Amino acid sequence: MISNTSSKSTVRILSLLLALALLYIILVPAHSSISNLSFAIDKNQEASSSESLLSINRPAQEENTPAVTQDANSDAEEGEKAEGDGGLPSDIGHHISGGKEAIEDDQLTEEEKAVQEYHQEHGQNQPTRDRPKLPVNPDTTSTSPEVTTSTPITTEINLPEIRHHIQINNASAAEHLILVITRDESHWGHVDGKPRTFPSFLEMLNDTSGLPTSSISLAILTTTESAYTSYISHLSTQTTLAKAQVILHTPPTPEDLGPEDRHQDSYQPIRRKQIAIARNILLHRALTTEPHIFYFDADIVDASPNICAQMLKQAANPKLTTNPGITMPETILPVGMLTTRAQDASAYDYDMNAWYHRGSVRKDRDQHMQDLLPFASADEIFPLDTVGGTLLYIKAVLVRQGLSFPWWYVVGTTWQKDNGDDGIETEGICYMAERLGYGCFGLGGDWHVVHQH
Repeated sequence: MISNTSSKSTVRILSLLLALALLYIILVPAHSSISNLSFAIDKNQEASSSESLLSINRPAQEENTPAVTQDANSDAEEGEKAEGDGGLPSDIGHHISGGKEAIEDDQLTEEEKAVQEYHQEHGQNQPTRDRPKLPVNPDTTSTSPEVTTSTPITTEINLPEIRHHIQINNASAAEHLILVITRDESHWGHVDGKPRTFPSFLEMLNDTSGLPTSSISLAILTTTESAYTSYISHLSTQTTLAKAQVILHTPPTPEDLGPEDRHQDSYQPIRRKQIAIARNILLHRALTTEPHIFYFDADIVDASPNICAQMLKQAANPKLTTNPGITMPETILPVGMLTTRAQDASAYDYDMNAWYHRGSVRKDRDQHMQDLLPFASADEIFPLDTVGGTLLYIKAVLVRQGLSFPWWYVVGTTWQKDNGDDGIETEGICYMAERLGYGCFGLGGDWHVVHQH
């Protein structure tokens, strides 16, 4: 009895062991196959990721190849497409590219910052240096040195209200910009009762200015087509000038429609507004690199020899008079503008727009330029509140800071938009210059120009 029971137990144990052995034989190979399959899949994914990464970074490596030219936006879109196809996840966390450590934002180049900003706008967070770089188009703009040539270079600029002819003979030599406004060819004045011409004005300029002709940049504004064409024709033969320009501008109210006496008080606001606008057009269109500017009236027929050279000397090393007969301002400003006495056949001082006084309106001016001249020698200058425009020197740095001739009465102007009490055209330009930190002065002694009567 006991023997049968023992035999049955033994059989059960052996059957259980046999079942476990069979189960082990069946399950172990299957597990090994699954592990091998998983490893193969991981290897394939890694290879795919590496291949995608190489394909994304390849444009950055080839951006210096001349044959490749791409638009920045299309390049960035290709990078996004590669990521969207499974090449890289949208947030790769601690990703390191090329074995390099993560780069701080303040160490990024301007190009890399631009890429980073682009991807941040599109909700992507990959480190900038792991991104495809935007191709940089070569800079085709370069500043080449001016070429000195004996053949004039001419340019014609046409605007609805302005025509501008430019002739360049030697731009690098242009130091002294001389500006002249004329209505037509009759505005050059008279000498000994005979009409003077544009060529004779150039002769006077050459004889009296004291400036080398090769340093002069001459610009003329006229209001008639015939004069415009004539000046261009004549200047085409003046190859010794550094530059020559002619501007055609037609004012809204021609001067010949005004009263017979253009100096009538009632006509002055209109006339001087037009002159100020014409001066500004000529000034701001003609000035390029010249450091010195001279405004000449077209009908100046003579001048003290070397008068422009004297103005340059005083502008560079001013000698202010110490004579007690001249009231000095509390603060002496550096020279920004200089003028001189103008006379004609009947008047010792023809230009009445140059005066000095610390008042605010025209009626307060009690020291005209001719009243100050006896107190300053020929090698001295004296301060002025306003200047005349018969011959006027201007440092070009003021114009580059925004100086212009005001075409309204700037002194005493109110918030009610009424005209002020004074300060239009040359009588207002010093008011503006002072606010730029420069002063106006007059040449002492007998320096002068001669205006036609």
